[in-house]
Amino acid sequence: MKHRRTKIFSATLAGVLLTPLLVQPAEAAPPECNVGIYQFKALLCANAGEHLNGVFATWKDVPIEYTEGLYAGVYTRINLSINSGEETYINIGLEAVQQEGDEVSYGPFWQEADTDRYEYHAIVPARAPAEPDGSSHTYMLLRSGNTAQWDVVYDFNPITTTRFQKNTSPRVVESSLLVFDPGNTTVPRINNRLQFLTANNYWKRFSQENVAVSATASCGTSTPPPMCFSTSRQHRSGNLIEWRAEKPSPETTTASPSLLSSINSSAPIFNGVDQGELRDCMEENAEACLEEVEGLKECVELRQVCNLNTHTSARGETAQPYGLPSVEAEKVAAMAAQRFEISEDEIQISTDTVSSYDFYAGSNLGGTWPSDAHVWTLSSAAIVATSDGQSLEGLTAAVSPVTGQMLHSCLGTGCSSHH
Repeated sequence: MKHRRTKIFSATLAGVLLTPLLVQPAEAAPPECNVGIYQFKALLCANAGEHLNGVFATWKDVPIEYTEGLYAGVYTRINLSINSGEETYINIGLEAVQQEGDEVSYGPFWQEADTDRYEYHAIVPARAPAEPDGSSHTYMLLRSGNTAQWDVVYDFNPITTTRFQKNTSPRVVESSLLVFDPGNTTVPRINNRLQFLTANNYWKRFSQENVAVSATASCGTSTPPPMCFSTSRQHRSGNLIEWRAEKPSPETTTASPSLLSSINSSAPIFNGVDQGELRDCMEENAEACLEEVEGLKECVELRQVCNLNTHTSARGETAQPYGLPSVEAEKVAAMAAQRFEISEDEIQISTDTVSSYDFYAGSNLGGTWPSDAHVWTLSSAAIVATSDGQSLEGLTAAVSPVTGQMLHSCLGTGCSSHH
């Protein structure tokens, strides 16, 4: 059973969200763009004016700042999403998480939802602790053949295919910066470049005439920082090139990303893609790589691994969930309670292996992490909160015992472990 929550700013969450909507206008026109009353966010809505076969976004990693000691766990999301049904969607993006007293860690994720479940998946281990290095990453959702499902692609490498989606033809994309604790979160300007894939498999930009913007509060004399957003758009030849959004702080910050470390430019050609050429393109202009790097578009269309520079796995020396728990159960429970808006007393927590959790939860952590790696497992029968302001009954989750990173979660009665 799904509910609408009435509590608005209960945790800290920021993100950029792209969402083709279910209710579509018959032809190109600026779509309705309503931030609603349940979340604090800035929102861009763009109408493609035709059916979408995919969506693409790229932005540089930026440092996210939180006021220390407020919550057991706060996180920032920058998402690329598709709504493929009335309450069904997929998104992919970056999450920056801070456990109480710890440094902020960064890791990509994807998630999908339908009417009775809301499932989250970490893609690769979080870089923790780490400052974002200013590098660009790409996030794509591509229709999977002629099915109702979508392929998830990160940095031009295929990750997986969705399971719960409906067969609709979305036209509208949303990009949002979402913050659940605006008084204590600082998000530097995120420059998000957006494109969509047509039914004829051509990448196009959105016409500026078919783009609308909204925000819970825009910064100005009547609404000074920090309880506001600053947004702007860049257009060229009548098309949207970039949407810029930031959540300012009342204090001046001097934090800046470090330079991207050098990678060997003599990388080999892999699956028809020159890895050195791709690495250089990702540094200079990631949005142009599909057109400028020979063989990359064909590699992505075949859903092959195309980018060895960021093709990472937890099976190597930096595997995050390895070993016995070093993050205390109390800390994990406190983080989960804050994230899902329930009390710690309503959470049952224990240790298990990845293979056992996959069997229990119907997940696929074993595709990324070793099957014998230990994880914290969490469960609850309480009414829990999703990041989009909804409520579902029941929770199953796996957390890294080494870093406290959320590896997988499923909310709702449709989750395998709730049957």
